[in-house]
Amino acid sequence: MKRLKEELAEVLKIHKKWVLGEPGGKRAYLEGADLEGANLEGAYLRGADLRGAYLEGANLEGAYLRGAYLRGAYLEKIAAVTRNCPEEGAFIAWKSNKHGDIIKIEIPDLAKRLTAIGSRKCRAEFVKVLEIVGSDGEPKKQCGGWMDGSFIYTVGETVYPDLYNDDPRIECTNGIHFFISRQEAVDWAKY
Repeated sequence: MKRLKEELAEVLKIHKKWVLGEPGGKRAYLEGADLEGANLEGAYLRGADLRGAYLEGANLEGAYLRGAYLRGAYLEKIAAVTRNCPEEGAFIAWKSNKHGDIIKIEIPDLAKRLTAIGSRKCRAEFVKVLEIVGSDGEPKKQCGGWMDGSFIYTVGETVYPDLYNDDPRIECTNGIHFFISRQEAVDWAKY
């Protein structure tokens, strides 16, 4: 077991170098790996391939999973799956587009919603547009979306994506993406 822990630590060390573009770096390919009970606390797993990995009971507290491939991963009883998105009830949220517009939205009570694993980014089945502030600070009546400029957000309207994917293992997929705080949406617009 000690050997496996040491091997995993080395794989993660090399993976972090890969993410940072440092010499000797290589993407972590942990597809189908048995990581039951593994301590991945604080692990830098951006872009790691964890498809089909068995992660039951793994500690992912503070792990950075943005862009990690988790399709088919077994995630029962994992520690620290943060769900910052309220599970029920209507609430106010924020999103941005690639032009820097900030969109204040309401997630209606009946809308399905989730937080992607290892992310602060959430998504919903549909949302109501409450307010749009342009990158110049002026109010706007409508604006385009992030991925598809032809997807229009109009103040006062409820908008629906083409599809909604309820798999929390996938961060970027179908649905209306948003953040709980305005500042996160502002920061994302700079991304």
